[in-house]
Amino acid sequence: DTPLWFGEWGLPTQFDATDAFLYMWADAQKLAYTQGAGWIFWNFKVEQSELAGNLSRQWSYIEGVKLGYLTQNPADYHNASVCAPYIESS
Repeated sequence: DTPLWFGEWGLPTQFDATDAFLYMWADAQKLAYTQGAGWIFWNFKVEQSELAGNLSRQWSYIEGVKLGYLTQNPADYHNASVCAPYIESS
């Protein structure tokens, strides 16, 4: 009966994700991980460089907020029903 704590999650995918997908993916993960004891996003800020490329888009909390994928208040959601079509039975 010990709640699970989720650490080091981010928005990376194994495919070329669209902005619209990342917007929903962020809410879906927060909704799932909030069911446990808490969560930590990896990483708060990723430095911009040519070598890093576009990593900050999916790995930086600050960049995720700037791009609109993540909410300013970590407890808020853009769409708290983002998972409903996938978990509700008809």
